[in-house]
Amino acid sequence: MVTARLAELIGRSSPGSVQRLPVEVEGTSEPFEVLNIIGTISARKLRDWSKKHRGPMADADLGKHQLVRVAELDSAMLISRDLAQALID
Repeated sequence: MVTARLAELIGRSSPGSVQRLPVEVEGTSEPFEVLNIIGTISARKLRDWSKKHRGPMADADLGKHQLVRVAELDSAMLISRDLAQALID
């Protein structure tokens, strides 16, 4: 769950990478959204890649998405450099 402002930034920066679900949080008037990360990458692909390369993965390795979750892990995700920069800016 993230603020609606952050959800908007992620949605604008990486269209098609997340499903946005608005939610109300009791006790606050601030809008929030649950983000469902659509794209996945396998842990095996990550392991194989890390054996062959040093340094961060290229954005192209994430496929068409700017944000992906690791399929076999409940809470792991990867983010593209472009999206990371947009979040920093």
